[in-house]
Amino acid sequence: MSWVADFETITNPSDCRVWAWALCDIELPDNIEYGIDIESFINKVWKLTGDIYFHNLAYDGKFIIDALMRRGWQHMKVQPWELQRGEFTTLISKSGKFYQIVIHTQRGFVSFKDSLKLLPMSVKRVAKAFNLPDDEQKGELDYDEFRPVGHELTNEEIGYIRNDVLIIARALAIEFDKGLNRLTAGSNAFHAYKSQFKESRWNKLFPVVNIDIDDFLRQAYKGGFTYVNPKYKGIDVYDGISVDFNSMYPSMMLQYDYPIGTPIRFEGKYKADEHRPLYVQELTCYFDLKPDKVPMIQLKGNWGYGFHEYVEHVDEPVKLVLCNIDLETFYDSYEVDVLSYNGGYMFSSARGLFDDYIAEWRAEKESTTGGRREIAKLMLNSLYGKFGTNPDVTPRIPVMRDGIVDFELAQEELRDPIYLPVAIYVTAYARKTLIEAISKNWDRFVYCDTDSMHLLGFDWPDNIPLDSKKFGHWKVEGQFTRARHLRAKQYIWDLNGPVTVACAGMPDNVKKLCNFENFHIGFNNLDENGNIIPGCGKLIPRAVPGGVVLEPRPYTLR
Repeated sequence: MSWVADFETITNPSDCRVWAWALCDIELPDNIEYGIDIESFINKVWKLTGDIYFHNLAYDGKFIIDALMRRGWQHMKVQPWELQRGEFTTLISKSGKFYQIVIHTQRGFVSFKDSLKLLPMSVKRVAKAFNLPDDEQKGELDYDEFRPVGHELTNEEIGYIRNDVLIIARALAIEFDKGLNRLTAGSNAFHAYKSQFKESRWNKLFPVVNIDIDDFLRQAYKGGFTYVNPKYKGIDVYDGISVDFNSMYPSMMLQYDYPIGTPIRFEGKYKADEHRPLYVQELTCYFDLKPDKVPMIQLKGNWGYGFHEYVEHVDEPVKLVLCNIDLETFYDSYEVDVLSYNGGYMFSSARGLFDDYIAEWRAEKESTTGGRREIAKLMLNSLYGKFGTNPDVTPRIPVMRDGIVDFELAQEELRDPIYLPVAIYVTAYARKTLIEAISKNWDRFVYCDTDSMHLLGFDWPDNIPLDSKKFGHWKVEGQFTRARHLRAKQYIWDLNGPVTVACAGMPDNVKKLCNFENFHIGFNNLDENGNIIPGCGKLIPRAVPGGVVLEPRPYTLR
C-alpha cells in the first residue's frame, strides 16, 4: 500500500515538534487520518507496511529520524530487507538530499520516500498542473501561530493539511497508474527507456566505463548555457519578446548522432576516424573572444575566474576538455592558440537511439492534458540526465549529538557510471543550438537561459525555425515592455503583463518585495531599522532537538 503524509511543525527552536499530521491513502484518497504529535504518527506507522511519501522528505524526515532515535531505534547501514525490528536505514546523499528512510515495523517494512523527487515542483504548482478542482488547491496557514501541546485541530487547519496530502496523492495515483513508482523522475524515465532493450544489446551500446575514464570525461560535461549581453547588463530594456525552444533536450536526442560503445583512447590531436567520429579532446591553449561572438567557456575551479563567469580572454595557458561539438563552438567563438593537444577518447556513434522512447511520450504529451501531460513532460526531460549520474554515492549517516540529529559523511562509496557520454552530447548539442540562434539575432539579443532567448523588438525572428508545437523549433512565448537583467538567472520583467522576478536563490516571499525601483545588486529584505521585514525572511533550516526549524535570515541580492 502507498500513502502520502505531511507534518505541520512548531517554528520555535526551543519547542520544536509536530503539532499536526495527516496520512492519505493513495488508492482511497478520501481515507485521510489525522494526528497531533509525532508519537501518534510513529505508533500509526508501526502497524503499517508499504510506502509513505512526503513532499520534501529532507524536512519531514528529520522529525522522523529524531523521533526514532529518541525511542532507541538503531540506524543500520544495511539493505532494507536486512533490517530487524527497532532498526532503520537511510538513503541520504553526500550533498544532503533525502531519498528514503526505511524502518522495520510490526508488520514488515515501511519506506518513507520523497514525492518531490518524482514531482519536482511545489504542492501549489502540482495542484495547478494536474488541473485539480478549486476545493483541492493549496491553502494558506499561519505557521507561526502558537499551538500548545495537545492542540485540537481546527476545521481550517484540517482543511489545509488535508489538501496538502490530497494534492500529492491525486498526482501520484496518476503516476503509479503508468507504472512510474521508482525513487525519482530520472529513475522512472531511465527504467522505461532501458526496458526497450535486451540486456546484451544494452551492454553493447552503453557499456560500463572505467571510473578513471569517467572522471576524465566528466570534465567535458557542462550544464545549460545562461548569459546576459554585457551591453544590457543591469540596465532597463524596453519592448521585446521571449522566444523558447520546444522540448530542447528531447529534440537534441532526436536530431543528432550519439556516442556508443567503449571509449577508445587516442594520444595528441584527434585524427578523423570514420568508425569513431565523436570524441572528447583535452588541449592546452590561449584564447580571445572574436568580435560579436558569444563567450561559452567557464573555468570553474581555476583561480582568478568567477565560478559562473564566461571567459573572454586568458593571459596564461589553460587546459580544456571539450567534446567535438563544444570544440566546434569554441573555435567559432574564439581566436585560439593551441599549445598542445593532450589526447582524449573517441566513440562510435548511432542515431535514432531515443526515437521510440521520445515518440511514445511525445504522443502522450500532445494528446493529453493535466496530470498525464505533466508526467509526459517529466519523462521526456528527465532521461538524459540519468546517463550523467555521478558515480560517487557516498552517503550521510544520522547520528545523535547533544540531543540534536546530525548527518556525518560515511566512507567513500562508488558505483559504476551509467554512460556519461550521452549526457555530455545532449547538453553540448543544446548549447550549440542556442549559441547559433543568439548569433543569428545578435543585434537584438539581451539574455538567454538554456532553451530561451530574450530579444529586443516585437518582430518575430525570421532566421530561426518557428512553430508553437514542433520539436526542433522555437516559439514566441510572449512580449515584455520593460525588463532588467542583472546576471545569469537574475532578472525582472513584465512578460505578458504582470511584473515577475526570476532570481535563483531568492525565496518567493522575498520576490514579492521586488519592483523595478529596487531590483538592483544590493537589494535586501530589511526595513529601515535593519530588521527582516515580517514574513519575508530567507528560511534556512536549523537542526534542533525534535527536528528542524526554518529560521528567517537576511537576504541580499549579490
